[in-house]
Amino acid sequence: MSSRLSKLLFLVGLSIVPRIQADNPVITHRQLADPNAFVFNNRIYAMCSNDDDNNGGYDMKSAVVISTSDLVNWTDHGDVFRTTRDAKWAAGSYAPTAVAAKGKVYMYFPNIASGVGVLVADKPEGPYKDPLGKALVSGSTYCPMAWCFDPVIFVDNDAAGSAYLMWGGGTPYGSNFRGIALNADMISVKGSLTTPNTPNSFEGPFIHKYKGNYYLHYPVNPSSNIEYAMSSTSPISGYTRKGVLLPNPTLNGRNINGNNNSHESVFEYKGSWYMMYHDRRLSTSSTYKRDVSIDKVEYNTDGTMKQVV
Repeated sequence: MSSRLSKLLFLVGLSIVPRIQADNPVITHRQLADPNAFVFNNRIYAMCSNDDDNNGGYDMKSAVVISTSDLVNWTDHGDVFRTTRDAKWAAGSYAPTAVAAKGKVYMYFPNIASGVGVLVADKPEGPYKDPLGKALVSGSTYCPMAWCFDPVIFVDNDAAGSAYLMWGGGTPYGSNFRGIALNADMISVKGSLTTPNTPNSFEGPFIHKYKGNYYLHYPVNPSSNIEYAMSSTSPISGYTRKGVLLPNPTLNGRNINGNNNSHESVFEYKGSWYMMYHDRRLSTSSTYKRDVSIDKVEYNTDGTMKQVV
């Protein structure tokens, strides 16, 4: 049997295995991290870091896409991006992000912790092309923080479909993120950098919008709890901290993340809101092997977010 046919049969088999919605992690045949979820053609896709690359460290050089249409049955589309194949200028890839916009899928990935590149495809499964052949943002102009990584792409629902990029993290314990607007081509920046008010921000920013308000959520030092802030004016500025959105995950009294790094995304699907995040509920013996989980998100009447359970 050819390797291609074997992979096809595996994917078909995976996609029809029944799962209950509460069954976390969402896949168990491999370990992934940093799930950035988005909707494309009425299907949920998540662009994930590939922990299959990791062996005693964060050595990721690829990204994997998984998807579902019902939150029960999940399909593994494999490593849709690999630096050695698709962006040979990059040394590696940590947490990627992606969005469906303007009839394409735009993926932004960190070159380890030294900059952010951009790739374009016709669909989430790829193939992805590198339109710049270099980083979109890098160097001291765009990366004055300790770590220039963990991008998030946000496309507003205004008439222009305005797009914004945010990235960053690290120490000291200050506001470590930077944001900037993108041009309509989605592969060039415009305007000046912003520094949103995100005390103790560590890594993994993500932005979503709900009933006219912008929400920025991110893990904080030193707990890796995911906190959030709200802004009524801009997706990259004007934020006020609101508190903890997802405590570092525990299950039946056991810390299933080891107080280690967290990463999350929040999205709407068919009228309900969800958070995808990683934990280590299956990988108790390794910091570098993580698992993707999903839970519901709810809001209070004043627009603040209820803590995710």
